[in-house]
Amino acid sequence: MKITDNEHAYLQALILAITAPSEEKSLECQKIAASIEPCLTKKQIDLCKKGIEVCMEYLKQNQENKPETLEGKFIPTFHD
Repeated sequence: MKITDNEHAYLQALILAITAPSEEKSLECQKIAASIEPCLTKKQIDLCKKGIEVCMEYLKQNQENKPETLEGKFIPTFHD
C-alpha cells in the first residue's frame, strides 16, 4: 500500500498505534500521528479518529463470540 497524502499517513499511524504489539510501539505510532496533525485540518483529524472508532466498535461487536482476539491487546482511545 502506497501512502499518498498526509491524511492517509495520519490514518495509518493511528491504525498502527491500535494494532501495535506493545504499548511502546503504540506510543511511537501515536507520536508519528501527532507529528502529522499540524498538516491536517481539525475536520480531517476528527474524521480519521471517528472512522477508526466506528471500525473498532464494529469489530468489537462482531468479535463477541471470539473475545480472545482482542484479549490482551493495548487499545488506546482518541478522545480529546
